[in-house]
Formats: sequence, C-alpha cells, structure tokens
Amino acid sequence: MLLMKLNGNIIMKLATMSVAVLSLSSGWAEEADPSSLERSRYLLLDARIIEKADNAKLTIGKVQKSASNPLFEEDKPWEVRFDNLYANVIFDEEEGIYKCWYSPFIKDLSSKGLTVAERKEREYEAPPREMAICYATSKDGITWVKPEIGHVEFEGSKANNIVWRGDGTDAEVGDGPHGTGIFKDLREPDPQRRYKAILKSEILSVAFSPDGIRWGPAMTRPEADSAGDTHNNAFWAPT
Repeated sequence: MLLMKLNGNIIMKLATMSVAVLSLSSGWAEEADPSSLERSRYLLLDARIIEKADNAKLTIGKVQKSASNPLFEEDKPWEVRFDNLYANVIFDEEEGIYKCWYSPFIKDLSSKGLTVAERKEREYEAPPREMAICYATSKDGITWVKPEIGHVEFEGSKANNIVWRGDGTDAEVGDGPHGTGIFKDLREPDPQRRYKAILKSEILSVAFSPDGIRWGPAMTRPEADSAGDTHNNAFWAPT
C-alpha cells in the first residue's frame, strides 16, 4: 500500500513489491518555485514536496534495446537508403492492423556495409537522388510486411510496395516526396478523401486517397509560403 499526504489530504494507492510512507515537508513552500504552487499534479517522490520516504526511492530506469531491432531493413532493391525515413505509423481500428508509410531513397549511393571512415569519403548529395513513399503493414507493430502492390513502376517492374513517386506536384518526375506526413481522417465525410498527405518539395502540397494506396494528384498550396527540411504533419483542431 502506498500512502501519501499532500496538503492535508491522504491518498492511498496499491503498490507492488514495496511499502512506502511519504509525508509532506513543512518547509517545502518556502523552498519550491512559487510558480509550481498552482500545480495540482506532481511527480511521485518529487523531492521538492516530499520530506521523507521509507522503503521507496526515485531512480532512473534501465533501458534495454530489444532483440527485435531493427524492425525495418534496407532489404529491397528500391530501398537504397533509409536516411530521413519520415515514417508515419497508425493503428487502423477498422481493419485491425498497423499501417506504415515511409520514404526511403530509391535512387542514391548506398552506404550499406561501409565503415564510418569510408562513409565520410562519400559525397552526401551525389546525384541522381530520388525519394518515394512505400507502404507496409503489421499485425503487432513488430513484424512488418511489405506487400507487392503493383501500383508504381520501378526499373521496369511494379512488383514493389511503392505508392508514390515524384515531388508532390508531378507524380512522374522530380526528386521525390520529401518529409511527407500521411494520416487517416475518420472525420472526413468523403470516402475518396479518407487518407490525406502533406508533401513538401519546392512548394507545400496536399493529396487525398480512399485507401492510402491510390493517391490523387497533389495540389500545391503556395499560400502556405513555407520552407523547411522536416517531417510535415497535420493535426485535428476543432476550430
């Protein structure tokens, strides 16, 4: 049982494998930052408000890398580099699966297998370079499948999981969609616009899709007047 006393109020919660008795320091108000006095939530065992703790202490957790890593590898001919992957992962409750859209370089110089010293000798922006958007699914978020969608051609074949090539304004040419954010909009009444993408090349663009695979033409939004080398994302605001 965990027993806490804050501002005269006793709060009891179940705790496993330990017993702690915490009491409020009578002098904490003079020592604490005045701006924090208005807060109603505090970190458990916060030394600024706890005078004494028996059989309990606050420690930094130990992080252990999962043996399942990496979940994604550059294992396809069109996955030359995972630099700037810009992954978008959602759990589709309607279909009961995880979905991921990611942007590898499909044309570039690969650094796979090179030492750090060898990589430093490589030109980072060696032409030609091109990004694309690829699609993968998973039942548990750990094991991922890259389906052969048969939608976009790469080196004479459509047996790949590429769903988009181009710069966001032309689906056939350009250096590829950069920093693309993709999400499923459950508030969208038009089923043909259920999935939305925000793409950035020279000009910010938006695109729509009924399934996250087949995308309509990107529409430029020059009024956004934005520039940046980042992952573009949208969020819902009721206003």
